[in-house]
Amino acid sequence: MKKILLLVAVVGVTFFASCEEKPEESKQKPFPIGEWCTEHQYYSLTIDDVEPSSATEEIKRIREQETSGTVMDVESYQLTFNENGTGYGSGAHPDGTGRYNFSFTWRLSGDQLSISGSDGTGVFFRSVWYGEDIASGEVADENITWEIEESSTNNMVLSRLFSVKKFFNDYIYDSWEETHTYRYTFEKTK
Repeated sequence: MKKILLLVAVVGVTFFASCEEKPEESKQKPFPIGEWCTEHQYYSLTIDDVEPSSATEEIKRIREQETSGTVMDVESYQLTFNENGTGYGSGAHPDGTGRYNFSFTWRLSGDQLSISGSDGTGVFFRSVWYGEDIASGEVADENITWEIEESSTNNMVLSRLFSVKKFFNDYIYDSWEETHTYRYTFEKTK
């Protein structure tokens, strides 16, 4: 009798164990393959080497007006990275005139992610101030190498730093140098 009970128990355990659903093995795509959207942006601008130095505060007042914070969907960058090194995306013009679309090629090398616009198209736009006529506008960056500060399967933080020398032909000040820092936090959407 004990042998029969033991046999029934073994058969029952085997039956129920085989009926359990086995979870599907999730296939994680390699970084950064997939769709990404900015959720936060950080921007800073430092004014250096103003000539004459008495104009430093005036330059800062005019230039340092960009903001950082959470990005609304209508203002976000949306990027799709394909496995073959191509991609496409969209972004918002800095002046608020709407969105634009672009295609790009990309390359990952260590902690650097290079993005280049296809056919010479602009990928990331930034607002600029030209100086003499105190006019602002946009510059389209065609080739950008981002520093990857953080990366995981669902989030990445990309940053870049660049410096530019400005000239202002007026009796108040002659030139200054600006250092810009951009940092975007992306969240994976697919």
